[in-house]
Amino acid sequence: MSMYSASKTVALPQSAEEGAAFAGRPLSLPLSFRANGTGIFASFAWVAFGSSCLLWEDLGDWSRTQGLAIAAFVMAASLLAATASAKWLGRFGPGLKARAPWLLALGLFLTLWEVATAKFAWLPLPFFPPPQAIIEVYTDMYAALIVMSLLCSGAITLLFRTRDRLLVWQKGVVKW
Repeated sequence: MSMYSASKTVALPQSAEEGAAFAGRPLSLPLSFRANGTGIFASFAWVAFGSSCLLWEDLGDWSRTQGLAIAAFVMAASLLAATASAKWLGRFGPGLKARAPWLLALGLFLTLWEVATAKFAWLPLPFFPPPQAIIEVYTDMYAALIVMSLLCSGAITLLFRTRDRLLVWQKGVVKW
């Protein structure tokens, strides 16, 4: 038997304006959990990645572990905030909803990668570096990487222009 009966409930006085204001929207989160569950779980995966960076000690000497954890926590917070406010973000909201499974998979993959390489050394180090080692390469060697990318793009551009000139010259020779 129910503890509350219909005859003993108290009706709160309510004006017509208040009833109309609350009739169109629920008193829960702005969007339902079913619609945004993947985004919330993706946020939890990024929290797990940041926590795995900080809670266990590294087996190697990597200086970017704390920065990587902070970046993971920032990603988790921004993902959770964007998921909660997806209704008001215009075109970004449906785009985030469509990409939330990929963000979940990326967070889980990075967590597994971090644990398997830097924390427990399940994978051999020279062949499988941890994520913070790859970040360290990019942050320490950025000048050399920029110079090499400019040189390579210049060489490729020169080769394509030479090819185009030869093809144009060939058409003129064949017609003659």
